[in-house]
Amino acid sequence: IFNVTTQINEENEKIVLKEHCDSILRQIGGPFDSIYFSGSFMLLPNKLLALKIVKLLLKQNNSNQSRIYFTQTFQQSKSFIMEKIKPLLKFITTIDFGNVTYENEFN
Repeated sequence: IFNVTTQINEENEKIVLKEHCDSILRQIGGPFDSIYFSGSFMLLPNKLLALKIVKLLLKQNNSNQSRIYFTQTFQQSKSFIMEKIKPLLKFITTIDFGNVTYENEFN
């Protein structure tokens, strides 16, 4: 869904976002009350673009009840060992856990 070039200029960004949202809505329905990222958000190559896209997929209402939820494992303090080990886990488990995410970077 998010195979969009990361070098989108501002003029065509809205067009690209609309095309992707329309494509998603045609395939799976929507708009949605909420969108949930289960540890997958930090694996996305362009997190800001992903947020812009999913925001457009939410129901637009005045009550602000539409939400984006994240379930993510955060490191609170610097861990050199985790920074080296976590990216290598995909070769052992076949699951890509991404890189270490520090809480202060996510906020």
